[in-house]
Order: sequence, then C-alpha cells, then structure tokens
Amino acid sequence: MHKRDKEGKHMRGQMHPQQSYDKKTKVFFDSQTPEYPTEWFNYLLGFVQRTSTKKSTLIDIGCGSGNVLLVFREKTKIKRCVGVDVSTQLIKKARNDYKLEAYEGSVFDHNLCDVVGSNYDYVILGQILHHLVGKTRNQSKGNARKALLSAMRLLQSGGYLLIYEPTYYPSLPCDIIFWIKRFVTSFSMRRIDILRKFHNIGAPVVSFLTHKELKVMIQHIPDCRIKEWISEPWHVTWIKRLGLIGSEKRISCVVQKGR
Repeated sequence: MHKRDKEGKHMRGQMHPQQSYDKKTKVFFDSQTPEYPTEWFNYLLGFVQRTSTKKSTLIDIGCGSGNVLLVFREKTKIKRCVGVDVSTQLIKKARNDYKLEAYEGSVFDHNLCDVVGSNYDYVILGQILHHLVGKTRNQSKGNARKALLSAMRLLQSGGYLLIYEPTYYPSLPCDIIFWIKRFVTSFSMRRIDILRKFHNIGAPVVSFLTHKELKVMIQHIPDCRIKEWISEPWHVTWIKRLGLIGSEKRISCVVQKGR
C-alpha cells in the first residue's frame, strides 16, 4: 500500500521539479488563487460522462483549486480523480476545501509518473498551455509541445487527452501581449485589470496559440489521433480589437492515444 501524507492523500514519493515552468507564474497563482468557471468544461465533461466507467481513472494537470476536478468526480462514474498543480496554495485548497487527491508538481517533472502513477483513462489539460511560458515566444511554444507529450505518457493505450484552450488570431498581437507582460512583470508582479477581469497587463505572462498552431501541434504528437474538435467562437471585445485581435476561439479537444 502507498503511504499517506498528513491530509490522508496517497503518496508515492516527492516530485523533482525541473523548473521548466515560469517561477513568476507560480508566484502569481500562489497569491491570487483564481478559479476558472466550470461551465467552460461542459463539452469535455459530457464526453467523459458518455465514455467512462466506475473503473476509469482521471488526472487533471494544472488542476488549480480543484473546482473543475471536483465536478468531474461528482458528475461522472469515475471514483479516482487526481490533481497536479505547481501552486502550493492551490493544492492546499484542493485538498482542504474539496478533499481531493492532489499533488504539488509540474507536467515537466521527470518523475511525474512515479508519483501520480500512469495508465490513466483521461488526462485533462485545461487552460494550461498558454501559461507554460519561457523566456521567448518560441520557447513557450516548445513548452506547450513538451507538455502535450508528457500528458500523453500518463495515458494508457486507448486513453483520452482532454484539452480546453483559448486561441487567438492573428499571432502578432499574441507576440505583443507576451512581451508587454514580460516587460511589466520584470519590475512588478501586480495584475492590472483593464475594465474586465480577464483583460489585463502584468502578471501572469501568457503565450497564446492560434487555432491552427494548436491543431498542428496536436497532430504532430506520435501515435494519437484527434477524436473530437469543437471550436467555439467568442465575442471579440473592443478592447481586444484595439489590440488587433481578429478572432478568439475556445477549443475543446479530445485526443485518443493509439491502441
């Protein structure tokens, strides 16, 4: 049997962080502890409800506070739902408030499988890829590719990677946003909202992909296929249009690992 920590959660060992994630991103989420609306994940939830059994297992990489993971545990047949996040405070919230099996760590940790196990039926990457920022945009896109590959390694053959990710077009405004946020966070970790909650400069730095970039990135993952791809257009506000954003699409994607 696996030993348990003080919260009574299963432990297989400690993760060995590779620090491939941005330290300032961790600081932001530790201090702000935000929660994303669970309804954003309704399509993916419906897929899991249709395909899961009581024996199925699920892991949410970048689970945050665990509010989304809790919905999957309560509204599907799945009994074992596991969460992983780099934020110490968000993991404490997942454990203490939602009583979830949750671990502090990163999708980049080389011993991730040793700690949380593998052969999951479902892996969730929700609102995560654009937060895996590097020093440059190209490095950030490389981090997103690495995260997809790492997530696939957690799946058993025939398992499903569930992705929810906002995308923007064209790419140039996303480059500009990245570098503005990089500049502002070089001297302040303050988040500066502009009229609305998710319109801001400052922390955290983000590196958004275009719709096409995300799809091509997934198509290049070995031994997998895109099973379902839902592209939901979102209204582009005047603030985003001032920033030259032409379109915004929220992607819900199901990727199946080869059998």
